Amino acid sequence: AVVSTQSGHYGRELLRDFRVQKDLTGLVNVVMKFAEPLLKEACQCNPSLIDTGIDCVVDYDGGEDYKEIMGRIKFDYLKTFAETMFGAYCGDDKGACLGNFQKITGEFAAMMHRSFDDEQKNKCNNFRRLSKGIWEMIEFLTDYYDIDKEPSVKQVLKKVYIKVFKNFWCGSGECAAGHLSDHFNNDCCFRNAVEKFDKDTVKDLWKFAQSVVEVIGGELPKCTKAIQKIITRSFNPNLACKRRYKGADKCDVIETFLVSRRDPHWRFSPLYSPAL
Repeated sequence: AVVSTQSGHYGRELLRDFRVQKDLTGLVNVVMKFAEPLLKEACQCNPSLIDTGIDCVVDYDGGEDYKEIMGRIKFDYLKTFAETMFGAYCGDDKGACLGNFQKITGEFAAMMHRSFDDEQKNKCNNFRRLSKGIWEMIEFLTDYYDIDKEPSVKQVLKKVYIKVFKNFWCGSGECAAGHLSDHFNNDCCFRNAVEKFDKDTVKDLWKFAQSVVEVIGGELPKCTKAIQKIITRSFNPNLACKRRYKGADKCDVIETFLVSRRDPHWRFSPLYSPAL
């Protein structure tokens, strides 16, 4: 009864906060604030919570066809990926980085909101400066459509990286040194997360995706080193253009337990975090 009452209270509070928001930033902040206490509890249970959740999906009694499909999907790779990235998102078992990522997510939402403002003067705090590259990427894809040919996965990823992600992180020295550093790269929780999203983590996610695509009758190519490089650099400005961010704030290192499927035992691993 107590749990039911608390759930009802939080539900009413969430709906009330939703109604008074006037932009995307406010909506995102409401969701993040609502989820924070739940995520703090979840951070204490990583990786067992992820293991249990995935095992529940796999072991669900959905009939023989369902069982066969689940048996063909490589969920172990998903577990490894999810445990690594959720651990980086939490920061530690107390959720030290949750507040940081709430601010980061809120700023991405604010940048999207500002992008719809025709009179926006500051090109660094929105996505409008990416519009040319996005149109060029669309033209690239439509050119292939016109000749009735499909580009390779590597070609698509490379074009998206150059025209969108690299342009975002590296296209302007002013933006890199200012807004992007202030709101993203100088945040130690962000830096730890993008560093955890390394080539091994990309391969884990790719192998899981490969198995899913195969189940539905498709095919993904091998995750080559070139593909791994493109994906990791898309999210890590320090790899995409190191010189632009060479003046990044230094982060204190704390010791925390992080789990890895590649090592069945708990081990100490350095984690970037704001000074405690």
